[in-house]
Amino acid sequence: MKVKRTLFRFVCGAVLLLSACGETKQETAAEQNPPDAVAEPTAVPSALTQYGNRLRKIVKSDQGILRGIRFGDDVTRVKAVEAIEPLEDSANYLGYRVDLGNYEDLDLRYQLNDNRQVWGFTMDIYLDEQAAVDSLMADFKGYFTQRFGPSSFENQHSMAAWNVADSLKVVVKDVGVKQAPGLQVQIMNLKEAKAPRAPVEQ
Repeated sequence: MKVKRTLFRFVCGAVLLLSACGETKQETAAEQNPPDAVAEPTAVPSALTQYGNRLRKIVKSDQGILRGIRFGDDVTRVKAVEAIEPLEDSANYLGYRVDLGNYEDLDLRYQLNDNRQVWGFTMDIYLDEQAAVDSLMADFKGYFTQRFGPSSFENQHSMAAWNVADSLKVVVKDVGVKQAPGLQVQIMNLKEAKAPRAPVEQ
């Protein structure tokens, strides 16, 4: 009987010890991840998650105007964000080609002012079929409406435009033909093109 009591006490002690250790581990985990802690941003920002994979690859980030770049950013910043060598590097623009998969490509030009700062974005998007053009056009319309408000001009499925303030213009246009479907997107801040501003601190 004495052995049973000793064994029972030993088991109870072990259970209490294990419970206490478990509580300590839970408290430690709670301390490390308090419920009110702000989560790190995901790879695809939340405003983009409701749109298709093509748009997410093209826009890349909700930060800035496009792909994490803002008007006034210089070529050094653009090259750091794109992280690949540009196909074209002229006084007026930097040009990149982005593989979208399934034999689809994006030709992207960062338009530069005299200070080599970004004042506009031109995108030629080559797609594999008209259905892809229609889907991407709908995604761009939704995304730009979310960012800039309702479009100021829309021509059925072939074109939509946003005039934001006096100088910011956004145009999405179906420029494809039957054998080569595609879209062109332009985002331009005309004030930045004509009047370069001081470099933006990063």
